[in-house]
Amino acid sequence: MDIFTACINNKGMQILQSYFLSFWNIFLLSAPYLLIGLLLAGMIHIFLPNQLINKRLGSHKFSNLLYLAALGIPLPLCSCSIIPAAVALKKKGASIAETSVFLIATPETGVDSISMSLAFMDPFMAIIRPIFALISALAAGVMQKMFNFKNNQLVSIQAGGACCQREKKETDIYRPAFIRKLFMGLHYAFFDLLDDIAIWLLLGFFLSAFIQANFNSQMLAFSGTFAGKLGVLAFSIPLYICASASTPLAASLVISGFSPGAAVIFLLCGPATNITNLVVLRKFIGTRGMIINLMSVSLTALAASYLVDFYYYSWLSVTVPKWQFANLNSQEVTQSYFLLACAVILMFLMAKSLKRIVHNKFFKNKTAENCCG
Repeated sequence: MDIFTACINNKGMQILQSYFLSFWNIFLLSAPYLLIGLLLAGMIHIFLPNQLINKRLGSHKFSNLLYLAALGIPLPLCSCSIIPAAVALKKKGASIAETSVFLIATPETGVDSISMSLAFMDPFMAIIRPIFALISALAAGVMQKMFNFKNNQLVSIQAGGACCQREKKETDIYRPAFIRKLFMGLHYAFFDLLDDIAIWLLLGFFLSAFIQANFNSQMLAFSGTFAGKLGVLAFSIPLYICASASTPLAASLVISGFSPGAAVIFLLCGPATNITNLVVLRKFIGTRGMIINLMSVSLTALAASYLVDFYYYSWLSVTVPKWQFANLNSQEVTQSYFLLACAVILMFLMAKSLKRIVHNKFFKNKTAENCCG
């Protein structure tokens, strides 16, 4: 009995050790790319003038939809913060088509998730991901113009709370100097934005490590079929996960046997749609508008999945993509002092972020309005 217990404990320790090693390697690889992505996101948020968006609102030109989609691609807004941003656009006179374009293009990708795609995948995925985010957003805008008769009607909805008003006052009235803007960008990147995605990043890292340490399934044949892709689509639509956190999770699924095309469906639909946002959007742009947006994201994701599978399986003739994620256990990754330094910095920032999240959740004055609320 003692020998049997010892064998179980030894096996359990090996599994646990494998799990934490996978988590640490994922954290190491993502740290520099995530720090760079957050930094770029903060600079874009502060230095991108509001007038670049506001001056294009209310027009019926297709070029305006393209313009708003292109602006939304690099912006660092997740599904939590995209709703108040879209409400602000609508109250300024944007049509449902323009609002839909911004609602889809922005959370599907950003400079932080693009950098994460480079970290865990390859340049092709880092390029194709924002391209199809742009296509899905434009498809939604065009379909709203064609099939939604309420496209140009103003929808009445309450905007965010006091913090949103403070942000508007600070950005519209008080114009800080360049150095102050620089520090504001750093604060937004490593405080506000990191607070939005910290929990979801950790969740994505933990799930990715779990899959890498435990899954050895041969799901390639099923996930590459149309039924398999529909299954991934049905799983991704109601799920909430930010674009950055979805990246290592999608990479781990592919290394474990999923097709790259199935991963693309998850990358596009997971951040763009979830149950909470769909309920809000139904009141915001109507049932027809919500269905149109959902269809555009779903159909574009399916089309992207077939293109990506063709690229890897037919063009490159590989069974499993040779992504960086597959080489996590290499000595270059685990023994890099640069990666270790970035990981320590990111660990410190995320620890501070989690502390703020807990404080705001349980100890802050409950009467204070939350901008993402």
